[in-house]
Amino acid sequence: HRLIELGLTLIPDVLPKTPAFVDQVKRGSIADRSGLQANDLILFINDQRIDSRRSLERILGTINRADSFQIMVQRGQELLRVQIRP
Repeated sequence: HRLIELGLTLIPDVLPKTPAFVDQVKRGSIADRSGLQANDLILFINDQRIDSRRSLERILGTINRADSFQIMVQRGQELLRVQIRP
């Protein structure tokens, strides 16, 4: 998977450990249909810790495009699990 395929835009990668904050979600995209929102902080994908945008892209690259996967996000003070289905 790639961010663009999911319909996600993250904040710019300005530091080596820039957090994986969602900047925009394209309307009608996989991410939108799955319930991801702007300002979500992506913490885990399939129980693998995401500590930067780069780690997010690396882990997404290991997931088959036809496979579903789970993302844990922080939204405000809540932790939410979101199922991504292609």
